[in-house]
Amino acid sequence: LLPHMVAKWKLKSKINGWMQKFHCYLLLKKH
Repeated sequence: LLPHMVAKWKLKSKINGWMQKFHCYLLLKKH
């Protein structure tokens, strides 16, 4: 893999992790 591809993939997985945490937070807040 090319370095910029790896960096892009890492950023994407990081954002996905944040989105999941945020989604869980919103679900907990609703109840």
